[in-house]
Amino acid sequence: MDGSYLDLITKGKKVKILGEFAYNWYNRDMIAYNFSLSENSEVVVKTIKEVIKVISKYKVDFTILQTDRKIANASYAVKDLINLCPNLVLSMSEAGFKHNAPTEALNGWYKDCFFAEYGNEFKSIIEFKLFFDEFIIKRNNLQNYLYNKKKTKYHKIFWSL
Repeated sequence: MDGSYLDLITKGKKVKILGEFAYNWYNRDMIAYNFSLSENSEVVVKTIKEVIKVISKYKVDFTILQTDRKIANASYAVKDLINLCPNLVLSMSEAGFKHNAPTEALNGWYKDCFFAEYGNEFKSIIEFKLFFDEFIIKRNNLQNYLYNKKKTKYHKIFWSL
């Protein structure tokens, strides 16, 4: 899970909006995201709650939620929420930790792909969020299709041996 700023233009004015993104590294899809005009514990807590819904839905026994040590991630609100979930462990990395670079790169890739398809100019923040929802649904569906296709291919090879 990581935050990244997106530079948008709404109503002719530049707007910097923070996206808090959570990924499932196993399937390589985005499982939760929220936006705010600034980095704060509320957007982090909201995103973690969405992660909890996903792990509950799929009955995941144990999850490690890796973040960096930004102030919003280290807040009491985040710690209190994590303490309520015995099957969720918060792992906070130091600057330069090996998991942070791939997450930052993935954030950049998502932003580049989104802006290439939709641009960065929107009538409103609400319109931006609707387009981002559409983008994530399409991207996750494609990723799941590719993951399952690859899995099926290896399954067929394994059983033909």
